[in-house]
Amino acid sequence: NGGLWEYDYKHRCLVFDTYHLTDENISLILDKIVSEHIEYLHTYPSSALILCDYIERNQIEFKGSLRAILVTSENLYEGQKEKIEKYLRARCFTFYGHSECSAIAGWCEYSDKYHVQSEYGYLELIDENGDVIKEPDRTGEIVCTGFDNEVMPFIRYKTGDYSSYSHDQTCKCGRHYILLNQISGRWTQELFIGIQGNKISMTAMNMHSDIFKNVMNYQFVQNDPGICILKIVK
Repeated sequence: NGGLWEYDYKHRCLVFDTYHLTDENISLILDKIVSEHIEYLHTYPSSALILCDYIERNQIEFKGSLRAILVTSENLYEGQKEKIEKYLRARCFTFYGHSECSAIAGWCEYSDKYHVQSEYGYLELIDENGDVIKEPDRTGEIVCTGFDNEVMPFIRYKTGDYSSYSHDQTCKCGRHYILLNQISGRWTQELFIGIQGNKISMTAMNMHSDIFKNVMNYQFVQNDPGICILKIVK
């Protein structure tokens, strides 16, 4: 497969390379999803949409047996859920979380409201003055306190992400969680363009690596396909 995928036997999953999503590779990936009878696809929204654009452009019918597409780590914008469900032929879910493990919230089988899982962490919304927001439909920054980190607890951790409480706090699923409206985060589906025209999610280019240990800030600049400048503040 030229390195397009590999099996992770520990977690019982098939991991696809999304750095080289050319038309030829997308065709191979879609065929693999079908032949392996994969039931759940966990990916960035931008990567799922690249697959959908390929299916739409080539007017093909995806014959996979997906039960759900789980998209995360990026904002999901209006109309994108519907497009993903149309071309990948399965229910699209998204959830909110972060590496600091202080909050998690996600859609259920009936609703596109974010259900805040209170056993995982305590979530608040604050305004620009740092005051706690109580009323619905008023946007504030997500602040959270995690319950699972026994080494270094994050207490009232300001995430830089934003949401508002849903006016209706009941859901058909029967779970008694606080419900949030749309969440807007820091990852906005920005893309690099590779030398072959392949699109690469900016979300994958993060600082979760020791190579950034002496970097305070960084910025990627791209003016031409396949060429990228990395600016850093030491």
